[in-house]
Amino acid sequence: MGDGDRYASAFEDCAVVAVPAADERPLTYDSWQVGSLRFLSGSSAPVSVDRSGDEVARFEVFTISLLVSGTSKVTAEGRTCLFGPGDLILIDERFPYATEASATSFVTMLIDCGRVLMPHQLPDEFSTNARKTAGLGATALAAFVRTMIFNRQPTNMIEAEQISRAAGELVRGVRLTMRLPTASDDRRHPVHDSVREFVTNNLTSQTLTPEAIASALRISRSTLYRAFAATGGVAQLIQAMRMDAARDLLLMPGETRSIAEIADHFHFSGAAHFSRVFKTRYGVTPQRLRARGRIGDPDD
Repeated sequence: MGDGDRYASAFEDCAVVAVPAADERPLTYDSWQVGSLRFLSGSSAPVSVDRSGDEVARFEVFTISLLVSGTSKVTAEGRTCLFGPGDLILIDERFPYATEASATSFVTMLIDCGRVLMPHQLPDEFSTNARKTAGLGATALAAFVRTMIFNRQPTNMIEAEQISRAAGELVRGVRLTMRLPTASDDRRHPVHDSVREFVTNNLTSQTLTPEAIASALRISRSTLYRAFAATGGVAQLIQAMRMDAARDLLLMPGETRSIAEIADHFHFSGAAHFSRVFKTRYGVTPQRLRARGRIGDPDD
């Protein structure tokens, strides 16, 4: 079996277990190979995955997925972590985990733990599963995946090998960072995860407000405001998560809605306001980001 077939098989075996509705396909994606890396862009029906026992040892593959839409709840080693649009998910298939996902769209990079990530650089005692990524390294890794997904270009053998090594260095760096405790870990408020989950599930709701969150989660407004005071407040969180989701829609192949329609979808006050806050957050206008993301699309 060639590398391409092996990677695709690994992805299907790792990702699709549940039986979807009769009119849904469990997993549809485009895939292509660059050196020792496999890239996929596609969508999945709601699935439940339980990877344990003998299945864990079948593939030494590291899966790096960026959610474009939908949510995925990953459980491993007693931890449960909810991921939403814009979140980067690192799954080390050598370790057991379980996940429950809604209907999702995603971009994914599969990386060979043996050929690109050397075993001595990935000690077995640490798993990235069900852990959030953060920091500059995670941002760089997400940007790398987006660039490779949305700018497909032919590469020669030497360039492909260099790209594979660069991906390996990025993954190793993020993984090492995830092993280090941070000061924010101790200060993390217990309502953070439940609030982020509620916001993720209601990004397109016109009634998504701090007051609605407090009421739905049965917590006081003062508790909610204190929990997010250090990061700009709850309204800032809602706007940031909506912009992250809008950004990934703009980069999604086949997305035909206009900038104004996307702004309205996430309840910004208008296209001009959306473009202004978007440029403040990402340093580029929505129009320019969409134009960059579509360079190299198969339909261009």
